[in-house]
Amino acid sequence: MEMERRKKLLAKNTIILALGNICTKGIMFIMTPLLTRWLPTEDYGAFDLMTTYVSLVIPLVTLDIGEAAFRFLLDCKCDEERNTIIGNTTKIYILGIPIIGVLLAFATVLFPNKKYYIFLFMIIFGGELVYEYFTMLLRGVKKLNIYAMASIIYVFVMAVSAFIYIKVLDWQLAGIIIAYVTGYFFSIIYMGVAGDLFDHLFQSKLDLKIIKRFLAYSVPLLPNALSWWVVNVSDRTIISAVLGTSYNAVYAIACKIPNLAQSLFGVFHLSWIQSASESVGDTDRDAFYNDIMNKVVKIVCSLVSCMLATNFIFFEFIFPVEYRMGYYLVPILSLAIIFSMLAQFLGGIYIAKKNTKKNGITTSVAAIANITSHLLMIRFTGIYAAALSTLLSYVVLFIARILDIQKKNKLYFERKNLVILFFLVYQVAVSYLNLLWLNYVDLLLTCLFIIWCNRDFSQKIVRKIIMKFGDGI
Repeated sequence: MEMERRKKLLAKNTIILALGNICTKGIMFIMTPLLTRWLPTEDYGAFDLMTTYVSLVIPLVTLDIGEAAFRFLLDCKCDEERNTIIGNTTKIYILGIPIIGVLLAFATVLFPNKKYYIFLFMIIFGGELVYEYFTMLLRGVKKLNIYAMASIIYVFVMAVSAFIYIKVLDWQLAGIIIAYVTGYFFSIIYMGVAGDLFDHLFQSKLDLKIIKRFLAYSVPLLPNALSWWVVNVSDRTIISAVLGTSYNAVYAIACKIPNLAQSLFGVFHLSWIQSASESVGDTDRDAFYNDIMNKVVKIVCSLVSCMLATNFIFFEFIFPVEYRMGYYLVPILSLAIIFSMLAQFLGGIYIAKKNTKKNGITTSVAAIANITSHLLMIRFTGIYAAALSTLLSYVVLFIARILDIQKKNKLYFERKNLVILFFLVYQVAVSYLNLLWLNYVDLLLTCLFIIWCNRDFSQKIVRKIIMKFGDGI
């Protein structure tokens, strides 16, 4: 009964988050081909590089205390505890403001010849810093409906602002940065008011014992955050340095398609961390983990299969011709995303157990594999080195985590999931043949295969439709 309750809660939270995130990611994905047309290739590459470095710097400046706020808020039983956690983590954020001076120096080194880049970098850093913290608080206090709505507000405001600033006013790089920050601003105001966060930010006094406890949880996450950055986005830095920002733009676009599957999985992952944390003491914990993990494998592979089948459509008919090289990167990155999502699923178990050190150690091993293999291959394989090193690092990360977690949790993969993996290998082969008629055949086969893989779910939907149709008659 307890496991069934956990499943229903996980499904409920995922649906709530999906309503906001699918809308958000859908609009962001639609915006991608528009931005590639509105912005020069060099500007789009610079924008991607800026957002890449923002994702690196935020955990370092804040000591990743937002993650601690989220995890400890899940265990709160009263408003007084929530005020203590939110108030003290906010103070750590405020104490981190002097580090902005270090950021200015960092940005000066990063963009020595374009000083206005520093100003743009600081603007988007400040907006994303507050936005991410507020989303962590909302998840921690379990106000997921407000979190989902905040995501929708952010992306709608950003999309409209981008059209005005870039297409109408022709602000180019500055336009996309200011559009993102405008979206952050309106979303933050909404979260603060609707989520009742503004009233909690400064209610608690500074408690050094509590801060020490939070930092003991969050500081070990820093190597993990840094390593995830290396695994995910150090490729952009190496590509920009060795091949140029134009190649970085091509790689960024190639990442957009498999990252859409990653974004959709991220909806589930947010609610999975919460469910895994709440089920740590359950007697049927391992059965719950295995049931969810094998369902995740089917869903993840179905998403990636769909991405592979539709890859040719984007590069033939949607993206500009100068990004065509990205077509051949997508299959490698798609396989990488599968191992990434499975590794993140296992990482949720570490977070549930508050074992942040293991998260950091395993990700550090993957980061070393990524950056070493990339540097060794880039002179020989060019831009393909980035995709291949990413795939290698995620395979290493997944193997490291599954072997470690197996010591205390009995996890297993169902044999029928191997059939799905073989089908994905076939799709990769079809992608590299790149015959238009074969791509259309593969698209049809993929639709049938996805229905077969998820036939239990498909049958439930069909039965519900028939029942409703029958009641109508």
